[in-house]
Amino acid sequence: MKNFVKVFLLAIIIGLTGFTSCEKTDDIEITWVKTLVMGDFVNSYTTYGYSSGVMVSWTWHSKFMVSGDESGDIKITASGPDNKETCKKFVESGETYKVSVKGSISSSGSDCEVFLESPSFESIKIVSTDFKTSVMEIDIEEVD
Repeated sequence: MKNFVKVFLLAIIIGLTGFTSCEKTDDIEITWVKTLVMGDFVNSYTTYGYSSGVMVSWTWHSKFMVSGDESGDIKITASGPDNKETCKKFVESGETYKVSVKGSISSSGSDCEVFLESPSFESIKIVSTDFKTSVMEIDIEEVD
């Protein structure tokens, strides 16, 4: 009887550990939404920050709508050659969200590309520079 209790308790511990250590991210279906920028509709655009006339940062902007019937967590990762940042946010079906990725640019280094990845869409290149760049932050906000 003692062995049965030990096996039963061990099974419960393994089961609880398995449930608490797994992170579930739903596969959310999205559609990219065009944004009006200077009279043209575009899928995305990039703005740049300068200090003393030198480019020091960039921010990539885009919008998406949750086009599937499911609401849930969307996970988006922006990755450069030296680092990556991930953002996870609960999104609702039929709602529109804006996503922005911020990064820094170094005056040294060589060509660099930054990619956006998610289970919800195919990987896309969002930034390409002639200098070393790092991803600093990624943010997802609901559009009012």
